[in-house]
Amino acid sequence: RFFAFGNRNDDEKNRSRNCPPKTDQGLYFESRASKNLRYRNLCHMDFVNLAYAMKVGHRVQRMTLPGNNIGPGGAAILAEGITVNRALEAMDLAYNSIQDEGISAFTRGLQANVNLRELQLDSNNIGNKGGEALADALKVNHSLQIVNLENNRLGDEGSKALAEVLKINDGVRILHLGYNGINRDGGIAIGNTLKINSHLESISFESNSIGNQGANTLAEALRASSKLQLLDLHGNNIGDDGAIALAGALMANCTLMSLYLGRNNIQREGA
Repeated sequence: RFFAFGNRNDDEKNRSRNCPPKTDQGLYFESRASKNLRYRNLCHMDFVNLAYAMKVGHRVQRMTLPGNNIGPGGAAILAEGITVNRALEAMDLAYNSIQDEGISAFTRGLQANVNLRELQLDSNNIGNKGGEALADALKVNHSLQIVNLENNRLGDEGSKALAEVLKINDGVRILHLGYNGINRDGGIAIGNTLKINSHLESISFESNSIGNQGANTLAEALRASSKLQLLDLHGNNIGDDGAIALAGALMANCTLMSLYLGRNNIQREGA
């Protein structure tokens, strides 16, 4: 079975917004648990249709939308859908240039959503303001378990905002923060959070620059019996001092299963 939203005049509306005409006369949703719309060159009316589908209770549980140039406007439209949707469990919005404005609008819908478990936001040009907006949403949303923010522009301020809210959020289990321009202060903030948070199981810091001081704080967290099982510190300008601190922490930590330290400045003393 298929469900169609929109009408036979959608092509005319699409052309008025520089959208290519669709051979299927509108966006169709298959009756299945997953909907893959990856790199489909979607446009305004498609986002309206998607939001409508979510509002009327369509049973799609996983929606995949990477590479569709959603932008801030499209993110705001989709936010209307997730505000009331109770079926969707995973949403992939990677590579869509959502930016701070878009994520701020989207997270307003996220605050009301109680069912979404996974949110992929990698490569969306999200800066510190967007990180702060997501942190505000996580103050009230405790259903999200997987949050991917890789390859954005969070910096120290955005990561510190997330670190602060994760002291009280008991939902997030997996957090990807790689390639975000996070330096020492951001690494220290996340490390201090891990001393308190007993729910995070996996954190990726790949290709940031938390340095020895950030690594030392993370080591202190590992000594404090963090529940972390995976810690990715690839390419973080960590030297011998940071490596030695992490090695010492592992002697007291019984939960960490994977620690990645490639592409750092660790010499013989730290190894």
